Amino acid sequence: MDIKEIVLEGKEIDEIIDRGLLQISKSREEVEIEVIEKEKSFFGKVKSYQVKISYSEQAEVEQEEESSRESLDSEPSFYIDYLDDGVYMSFLEQGKKLDLMTIFEIISKYGIKDIIFSDVKKGFSEYGSIPFKIAPAQEREVPENGFLTYASADKMNGFIILFENSEKSPSEILEEIKEVFKIGVDYSKLEEAVSEKMYNRPVLVAEGIRAVDGKDGYVDYKFKTESMTNPRVKEDGTVDFKELELFNNIEANTVIAELIPPEEGEDGKDVFGNVVTFKAGKFASFKYGKNVEEIEGGKLLVSRTDGQIKLEDGKINIYEVYEVRGNVDNSVGNIDFKGSVKIKGNILTGFTVKCKGDLEVEGVIESANVESEGNIFIKKGILGSDRCEVKAKGNIYSRYIESAYVFSEKLVESEMMLHSEIVSRGDVIASGKKGVIMGGRTRAKNEVRAKSIGTVMATPTFIEVGVDPYIKQETDLLKKGIDSLEADIYKLEQVISHLKGSYDRGILDEKKRGMYLSAIDTKIDLEKRLEEAVAMADRNNYEKQVIRGRVVFEDIIHPGVRITIGTSIYQIDEDIAHSTIYKDQFDGEIKIGPFIDK
Repeated sequence: MDIKEIVLEGKEIDEIIDRGLLQISKSREEVEIEVIEKEKSFFGKVKSYQVKISYSEQAEVEQEEESSRESLDSEPSFYIDYLDDGVYMSFLEQGKKLDLMTIFEIISKYGIKDIIFSDVKKGFSEYGSIPFKIAPAQEREVPENGFLTYASADKMNGFIILFENSEKSPSEILEEIKEVFKIGVDYSKLEEAVSEKMYNRPVLVAEGIRAVDGKDGYVDYKFKTESMTNPRVKEDGTVDFKELELFNNIEANTVIAELIPPEEGEDGKDVFGNVVTFKAGKFASFKYGKNVEEIEGGKLLVSRTDGQIKLEDGKINIYEVYEVRGNVDNSVGNIDFKGSVKIKGNILTGFTVKCKGDLEVEGVIESANVESEGNIFIKKGILGSDRCEVKAKGNIYSRYIESAYVFSEKLVESEMMLHSEIVSRGDVIASGKKGVIMGGRTRAKNEVRAKSIGTVMATPTFIEVGVDPYIKQETDLLKKGIDSLEADIYKLEQVISHLKGSYDRGILDEKKRGMYLSAIDTKIDLEKRLEEAVAMADRNNYEKQVIRGRVVFEDIIHPGVRITIGTSIYQIDEDIAHSTIYKDQFDGEIKIGPFIDK
């Protein structure tokens, strides 16, 4: 990369810099500028400056390549007038669309002497159609043929500037400019410029043929890249837990993706007839992981096994699906699978199912332990008998949930939730035709939504929102741990206090002396653990969190329901219909507002 430099002299720094930038066709961001005082007057005032402008040749090439793909927004319209007191310039509206460097380039074609570039810059930004002075008074220098030609920076537009001394016909001018512009000369525009006497301003008379860039290649996926994760709601309002389309299954040796190569572009030509090379399209590439391989020289991707295909962050993976055709019982045993699991029957009491992917159960989950790092779909329901735990990092969908503990990192959705503990770090939704939450405890970080909550018999039903239940549980455990540590420290302090006097007098036997020193060491260790536990509990303190939780019910909420939002409690004493219960963010009071639809 060669570094070039030019040195210019003048009285005004900005004018010198603008003149230099015009000379090398650069912007200020592309050069380094060094200002040197050249001469001072007797009183110390600077009479002239030298300015050194350094720039890179490589940047120049890159700029030419970049500008070759740019074009002027419209014909640059402005006027140059030679008056008694100076040379003046004024813009029409479309002329203001040009950048300043292009303006400098155009007016330099007029042969104007002593241009004050700082005034051009000021006039460009402030005056618009109002004429402003750009140079001292001087005689107009016009070419003998009565016109000038020049091209835009990208050489895709050719312009002519006509002067009053031009006596040639359009056809005569055409013959001359054809020697300059080889492509796209528009005779009608030239004829209009002559007949309308469009003097002293640029007129667009030639346009090049622009290059058509090539299109980038891409990956053509032969499978659905997104799977449906919500149960379908029928017209009668019931939820169809059978049509889930959870698994995007694929068979071994199936073509799953194809590389489509980039399309060729088409070269163009500038107004001088030079070829403008098109920008080639980029080649795409495959991103894949498990159970996938390339064939036909990397043009195709195929599956190596049966399984569940997923596109995750642009990467194709195939997870083998473990399918149980009947119940999870003694003939199957507990399941701990790295992929997804599909169970045609029930998960019977006492069994455990764990999987890294999604879990689909077509039957019932009884008093079993179930964990998934994906979503869980139960087509019939959960009948837990208070001895069932179902946990998922994704969403949990079940037709009904009864007497079970259910935890989701995202969403729990069911048509009926009966006497269960439902915990969600997102929302809990009782959907479908019934949409019931009855008894038990339901906790959600954001929202609990149902058709009806509680019973006409005032069955105790606890709803908690506005707090991340996981953090609340962790904080509560920490507080219990803090209480236990404080109790242990208090007991040790009693022991130390009892033995300290005897230890100081040296009358303790070896056993009690060891007990005293051990108590001191243990106390120091417990105090350190207590300090850490208190700090962690303070960081996780859910009482400091501000989450706008709410309880929304479409039909009714019955007496016997207790609602907790954050740390505030509201007891339902009478039926309330079609409403939203929320905590006012200003006064902190729990209030009842209108029903809010999804």
